[in-house]
Amino acid sequence: MKTTMTMTLCAMVLALVAAQSAIAAEGGGKPQVTKQGGTVTKIDATSITISAKSGGEKAAAQETTYNLAPTTQFMVQAAGGGGGEGKGSNWNNGTIADVKVGDRVVVYYTGNNADKIEIPTQPAQKKGGEGK
Repeated sequence: MKTTMTMTLCAMVLALVAAQSAIAAEGGGKPQVTKQGGTVTKIDATSITISAKSGGEKAAAQETTYNLAPTTQFMVQAAGGGGGEGKGSNWNNGTIADVKVGDRVVVYYTGNNADKIEIPTQPAQKKGGEGK
């Protein structure tokens, strides 16, 4: 009886160690937050679609759609910005209304869910013939 209990206890300890190892291998059980920059091709109350090139200048752009939630944070870079990636005082809280089709954005996401969207200061539009 004592041997059976000892073996059962050892099996339970091994199972616990294996489970903790699996959680550690997956980043400690915390979801992985990733970011992607791109150009907004579509936005509505529930999702944002951005187009981004991966693999160099000649690579085809790929569109990715992320879900928006009431908890999605919008950060707008103040004019004259700088600081990058939401750092410093050059970023202000924004809303979905601050995002327009054609804007360059950075989406921080978990799975297909947008956690935060940064809207950097947009480059000035060139008028006909300028900059060519």
